[in-house]
Amino acid sequence: MRKWFRRIGLAAGLVLGIGAMYYFLRPADPISKKSFERIQVGMTEKEVEGILGAPATVNWGTFVMGSRGWEMKCWTGRGTEIQISFENGKVFQKDLLFFDSPSMWERFLEFLGFPPDSRRVPGGGKQKRVDLA
Repeated sequence: MRKWFRRIGLAAGLVLGIGAMYYFLRPADPISKKSFERIQVGMTEKEVEGILGAPATVNWGTFVMGSRGWEMKCWTGRGTEIQISFENGKVFQKDLLFFDSPSMWERFLEFLGFPPDSRRVPGGGKQKRVDLA
């Protein structure tokens, strides 16, 4: 009987140890305030993608006001969203939004391959807007 308790305890400790290693050693999210601060007005979309590590997660389309037209794109990470407006292919405005990041359980489900649900869409939690441009 003691062997079973020892084996169960060992298995539980192993699972907790692997979970802790994943949590603390996972790669940093490229969609962050640090990356946002590296983006400068006048950069091209390719330069922005180089900083953020991927193409935009959402393309809101082209907006026209008078003779001016611009394209707005969005990059969403864990608890952070970066919105950038491009005019003639160059950054002319940038916004940084913070929202409630996914819980550990939601990150675990996403790690297993379950798609994130609509609760993680910005606007579903606390938001803080920082407009630095």
